[in-house]
Amino acid sequence: MKTRMLLPLLFLFFSPLWLNAHRPTFARYPQTIWDKGIKQKCQTLHIQQRDRSTSILAYETWYGINESTTLLLVAPLVFDRRHGHGHNSNLGNIRTLIKHRFYKKDWKGHSVQASLLGGFILPTNTERNATRPFFRTGGFNLIATGVYESPHWYFYSTLEADLYSQKSQAKQSNLADWSLVVFYRPVPVQFDQPDWAVAWETNVIVQDKERSKQEKIINTGGYVLFAGPTFGMAYENIFLKGGMQVPLVQSWNSKSNFDFRLALVAAIDF
Repeated sequence: MKTRMLLPLLFLFFSPLWLNAHRPTFARYPQTIWDKGIKQKCQTLHIQQRDRSTSILAYETWYGINESTTLLLVAPLVFDRRHGHGHNSNLGNIRTLIKHRFYKKDWKGHSVQASLLGGFILPTNTERNATRPFFRTGGFNLIATGVYESPHWYFYSTLEADLYSQKSQAKQSNLADWSLVVFYRPVPVQFDQPDWAVAWETNVIVQDKERSKQEKIINTGGYVLFAGPTFGMAYENIFLKGGMQVPLVQSWNSKSNFDFRLALVAAIDF
């Protein structure tokens, strides 16, 4: 179950001044959508671990309250296969977020933006085998993110935290995810021309231990450093991005160490 908390939920994406080809795959970012704009996004994430594999299909929708503030809704479907325990599929925890871009400065082809996001993790998990009560606890999702953009280079940094509430003397483990992304855009183009970019994305994920009756549960929590290449392609209001990351350093449950994770995202703006 804890792999589901690693949804970089992840995500997202359009500014009327900058094309979509240079947005992170495994992290959120500060750009908002335009006033009354709508974004529809579908993301697939596959996480391969030593004793299990998890695939997540997440549907995400955005609505622009104004040019600086955007509402987000994320609904994931989770498909889990645990070696020796068969398959399981269920609705994951739905997230509702509000993104506010509090800083933006543009000059001569360059831009700096910064945003804060906050919202709720709703206890909508429908996994039948989730007998431990903290599998269905809600919580809060808090994110701070910023970017420096130039015609060829983009630098993103994002810090995200999942903070879970306590239920029936049990508590799901909190999680922090810090990302650093460097994009290279070989050929700057206009909005009506195909755009593409490549990137290197790094994520450091730290998770504390689950608790039951104030006692820490063994074989939970840990940390992992993911890194790997990603890409982005865009044409007008249609966008495709994806990539792969592998763990460079990790100290996780010894039976659940990570092998790799893959992601593919498609989005359209209205």
